[in-house]
Amino acid sequence: MKAVLISVLILSSNVVSQRLSVSPYAGLNTKSGKTLLNVSFSADGKLLAAGDEKGKISCWNVGARQFVTELEMRDDVLFLGFLSQSNLLAGVDKKGHVYVFDINTGTVQSELKTSDRPMVACLDAGRQYLAVATKDEVIEIFDLKVGMLYGVITGKGKLKNALFLGFDRRGEQLIAIGERANVAVWSPSTQKLIREVKLQGGQLYGSSSAIMSAATNRAANLFVVGLQEVAIPKGGLRAGGNLMRENSIIAYDWQTGIEVKRFKTDMRIDEIALGPGNDHVAIYNDRSSDIMIIDLRKGELRQTVTGSGETTSLAISPDDKWLAAGSDKGTITIWKMEFIDNQTISSSTGLASLGGRIRVSGEKKPALSSGEKRKVAVLKVLANSVDPNIAQICLTTMSNQLANVNYLTLIERQEIEQVLKEQDFQMSDLTEDQGVEVGKLLNADVVIIGSVGKLGSIFVFNARLLDVETGQILKGREVICEECRDQDLYDAMRLLSSTIAN
Repeated sequence: MKAVLISVLILSSNVVSQRLSVSPYAGLNTKSGKTLLNVSFSADGKLLAAGDEKGKISCWNVGARQFVTELEMRDDVLFLGFLSQSNLLAGVDKKGHVYVFDINTGTVQSELKTSDRPMVACLDAGRQYLAVATKDEVIEIFDLKVGMLYGVITGKGKLKNALFLGFDRRGEQLIAIGERANVAVWSPSTQKLIREVKLQGGQLYGSSSAIMSAATNRAANLFVVGLQEVAIPKGGLRAGGNLMRENSIIAYDWQTGIEVKRFKTDMRIDEIALGPGNDHVAIYNDRSSDIMIIDLRKGELRQTVTGSGETTSLAISPDDKWLAAGSDKGTITIWKMEFIDNQTISSSTGLASLGGRIRVSGEKKPALSSGEKRKVAVLKVLANSVDPNIAQICLTTMSNQLANVNYLTLIERQEIEQVLKEQDFQMSDLTEDQGVEVGKLLNADVVIIGSVGKLGSIFVFNARLLDVETGQILKGREVICEECRDQDLYDAMRLLSSTIAN
């Protein structure tokens, strides 16, 4: 029976360690009883789909522990992933048929086909675009919302034996990892290569590295690999002797490819599932019968549990509530996960694209070009149905970002507050006309008035640029953040700031 190792992965100096409680929740049985090759949760964590080696897909309501429907592909299930509408499920079989199923009706909504047999596949953060790496060493990107091919990336020499494909959280990078630890990163929107990296273990002298597994998710700023180093022992390989092997979990930053965290393990890692917010990973191999809970920062065993049958697939729900393990007997074990002393993890900078959760709505080109020096005053960010503290964070983040633009001169906050006090203007009730008047007193060229609002889990960030000389709105910019978490606020405001000046 394979083992699953779940570990709390802390990757920010601003975060305190979390304590993770894992308890059994449900045991589910498929009708086929065949080996489950893929399990996947919907975005809200309410639905679970499991696909087997005969192309059968079983779907459940997790909270109710209730079977919903059974779907079918033409061949073995290679990939499953729910779209932004939780009733829609995307699937790829091993012959390259791409399906979009409607779970409510049990029907196929659309069907596409890859150019060659697929190796690996993934969905982007917005759950709209599907990328599939094929045997002919290309990546085909499908827009599942409109049911057509979006673009093709040619990766000759870079996609041989690809074992992992994944989008970053903002949808601006697509990474492919091969078994020989070669990494290639492309822009999915332009289909151009961004960089290539060779991952190294560095534990054994003269070793070669092999990637056994890899993972990322739609909320993370990193990707994680299970790496094995192999080397000849000192003095050479004698008759009956074995090669030296070292196994590690290594986390890398998306933007730079720089190693962030490393944790040595005593076993080879055959699969990894990375949880939301960089908080935990689940891994398994085929040499143990236990499921172990380990704190990655401290390297301490927290808890040991056991699944049903030999573990063949893993998934962690996007809401960080459930862990599911599929088995060779067609069974699924679900555990409930609860975090104690949960803290927000800070995120890195970057621009959103290709339907990511954090994206520009409308014009992306910077409103203030580099051709002219401007004196700018960021007056306020208005809170609409959100905590005023969030608006204050947005104001500070935008001001800091624009202060680093070399063709802008940002007026100090203290000066703005002094003028407001002198004119007896209240920031919360400041009109655009009053904003222009304040801008004139500050000798500014442009004043910026922003707002942040919330509808459900969607945040909308706006900025209006007012020309102080004419009093007219110069430009407007907007950023949308779907399923927005605390750690996304900084990314969203940095993105909004980049559409103002960059």
